[in-house]
Amino acid sequence: IYYGNTSHMYGSAENRALFSRMRRSLVPGCLLAIREFVRGMSDGAALFAVNMLVLTAGGGTYTAEEYESWLTGAGFEGVEFVPVPQRGTHLIFARNPD
Repeated sequence: IYYGNTSHMYGSAENRALFSRMRRSLVPGCLLAIREFVRGMSDGAALFAVNMLVLTAGGGTYTAEEYESWLTGAGFEGVEFVPVPQRGTHLIFARNPD
């Protein structure tokens, strides 16, 4: 599953629920790939978070620790953060072990 530039529109509870549903739809060994600003890792993430405060009911930018917690809590394994060159975002990979 590719989930690009979307998790910033939702709060933590919504993202946790979405990641759980995504894992259940993946066959064993498949990947979830998330493209996002990661607070503390991505240039511009803090400024983008202000934008989300203005434009969404509960969105924002989130830390690597938050993503890892949400994804492992949903049952994913092997969470990895890879910078997207010249974009200021990261790809976050997580594998469905089941």
